[in-house]
Amino acid sequence: MRIKYMIARMLAILFLAVFLVYPNSVQALELEKVLILNSDASIKRYLTAQALFKAEFAGDTVDVDLGDRWLTEKDFNKIVKKEQPKIIYAIGSKAYAWANRVDEDVKVVFSSLINWSRLQIDNRTRGIANELQVDMQMTLYRYLFPHLKRVGILYSDEFNREMVRKIEKSAKNMGIKLVKKTVKQPDEVQKSLQSLLPHVDSLWLIADPVVLSGSSTVKNIFAISHRAQIPIISYSDIFINFGASLILSADIPTMAKQVVFHINEIQKGNESKMQNVVDPAGSNIILNLKKVKEYGLELNHEALSSVNTFIE
Repeated sequence: MRIKYMIARMLAILFLAVFLVYPNSVQALELEKVLILNSDASIKRYLTAQALFKAEFAGDTVDVDLGDRWLTEKDFNKIVKKEQPKIIYAIGSKAYAWANRVDEDVKVVFSSLINWSRLQIDNRTRGIANELQVDMQMTLYRYLFPHLKRVGILYSDEFNREMVRKIEKSAKNMGIKLVKKTVKQPDEVQKSLQSLLPHVDSLWLIADPVVLSGSSTVKNIFAISHRAQIPIISYSDIFINFGASLILSADIPTMAKQVVFHINEIQKGNESKMQNVVDPAGSNIILNLKKVKEYGLELNHEALSSVNTFIE
């Protein structure tokens, strides 16, 4: 009952954030131009974030794609000098790094950063975390799968040391054992995964560019886990096509509204009232019932009301 109460409370907070706060964020305001800096617009989730932001934002924008291999940082600085934006919206870690080196008078708002806590965040920076709050993810997992109490995780210290510490603390509070294994290079992933899987009930994939270094590596992770009949929980709906059992992800349309809200508040001069980084206000929970049945997983049926989408 305690977990059920916690889930209900979390969902109520998300509901209030989405439907009460963000629709009121667009007020009569003379909006200045925003430069949208995309780490790589060929990546679907980055392009989606950009498109949804532009659909929500009432002002003018200038788009710059760092996925263009001909674009140098010198070229980018020329664009900034020409356009003279007061705010840069950085999508992804590379975009944030470039934006953060621009003149300090330019404000930076970000989204889609992998583990933002490892990066320099200063007073001119505001942003939306890429992942749902760790406690919320762990609570939802525990609520849906009360019998899967040993969770495995592969990660690189360079990118996710801080995130895994948070996950481990949250797991312990929920009575879940987190079995960790670090990798330094992509070629270590297969061997590390094979040694990890016999000791876990599920595998938790987090956003880690060393572990998830390419589509072939991702396919291999899912193939090995499938042979071991170990369900995979992850953070993005792109993994459903690979065979993920559960997706706990931030809702990108709601995130776009949050970015617009932050930019509007900055332009109103309300920065001092804002947190530097906030959690996503919306969630998208996808449960793959095909995999649940295939692996013989026992579900808590009372928890199904927390799921947005079922794959059958």
